[in-house]
Amino acid sequence: MSELLFELNLTVSSAKLSGTTAFFKPDPYVEIVVDGGSPNKTDYNKSTYNPKWDEVFPLLVSPYSFIHLRVFNHNSIKRDALLGEATIDVYELLTRN
Repeated sequence: MSELLFELNLTVSSAKLSGTTAFFKPDPYVEIVVDGGSPNKTDYNKSTYNPKWDEVFPLLVSPYSFIHLRVFNHNSIKRDALLGEATIDVYELLTRN
């Protein structure tokens, strides 16, 4: 039996990243993955600790899905660096609201 999927529109708005230097500000972007599937990514913001994306992602989720969000620093030469991450439990979100 297959699980019912629903479309959830996730808006990635902005972030306030902590930083220690004014010389090398990050070029942050967000990667969104539902249940280990293919990633969706925001555009990256250049040289900022306060990125604003305001991007909407239509995601197919079940009530038991997990949405994993990871914020990376884009780097053209080296591997992108992970700045932070969070996981949204859709079931918990539905039962709490």
